Amino acid sequence: MKEKNMYLNSIRVKTGITILILLTVFSNIYNSFKLAKTFPDFLKIDNVTVSEIRLVSLKNYLKNVKEVGYITELENTKGVFAIEDLNDTQSLNKAIDVMAQLILTQYTLCPVFVYNQTNLPLVVGNFPKGLSDRNFFIKKNLIPVKKFPNGVILLKNKAQ
Repeated sequence: MKEKNMYLNSIRVKTGITILILLTVFSNIYNSFKLAKTFPDFLKIDNVTVSEIRLVSLKNYLKNVKEVGYITELENTKGVFAIEDLNDTQSLNKAIDVMAQLILTQYTLCPVFVYNQTNLPLVVGNFPKGLSDRNFFIKKNLIPVKKFPNGVILLKNKAQ
């Protein structure tokens, strides 16, 4: 009689564990599909990866450089924290976009220091949407040294 109870208990335990495992697997599959349906952008490339892809060739070019300046068409020399009217969402969004691009550029080009100024000998031009003003560099006293893909340009300061 004891042998029969042990045998049944053993089959019950194995069956219970199997059911538990199958339910867990199906639950995870269901939740994965639900997540993909709820957040379709979840599997897309993030902004950091996009920045790294855009700046990788420039990073290889700057191997022996310790610091560079930074410029973009969206000018914001004061930074995000100097905005006086926080209700001006257009200025606030522009300032945040400029600072985000600067921080992503600094992160990607590390260990090269990236400063938000153009008075250094080399300046990184970051123009993800392209450059609309052809005289932009002349106005800033900069000379293009090398163009990279995706709107990245290495510039030289005329005064240096």
